[in-house]
Amino acid sequence: MVLILILPAGTTGSGTLLQRTMAERLSILVAEDDSHDMRLLKIAFAKAGVQSPVYFVRNGAEAMDYLSGKPPFNDRGKYPYPDLLLLDLKMPGVDGFELLSQLKNATGLGRVTVAAMSGSCWQQDFERARDLGAALCLDKSIELLELIAAIKHIANV
Repeated sequence: MVLILILPAGTTGSGTLLQRTMAERLSILVAEDDSHDMRLLKIAFAKAGVQSPVYFVRNGAEAMDYLSGKPPFNDRGKYPYPDLLLLDLKMPGVDGFELLSQLKNATGLGRVTVAAMSGSCWQQDFERARDLGAALCLDKSIELLELIAAIKHIANV
């Protein structure tokens, strides 16, 4: 399994990736254009025991609309601001790198922990994602059991 944790400067590896109380529900947004990878992620979330809502968008532009609360995502009761964004780096149109760049420069948006995902595990891609604000990187080519373990770790299940 390739799961690279990238912690912000001045932090340690102790604690959880996403700090929340037991009463708070984690909200997860997944930006993924590949329907096969979407199905695999849905299976992995279920098998990992993730009880939190998981929302899917198909590209970076939809993800930015979701994060900005633009229609059709303007009802925060139905589409809550995510605590975690699983972001495919290689999508058509607005890819993960462009979305990370937009998030880094955006004002008025809440904080979201970003887990960058890529099917091609190039170190320079992960370094670029880290420089743009990703907290961790996940190789999508791992086996299902490894993906389930990675999701348990990321979502602190």
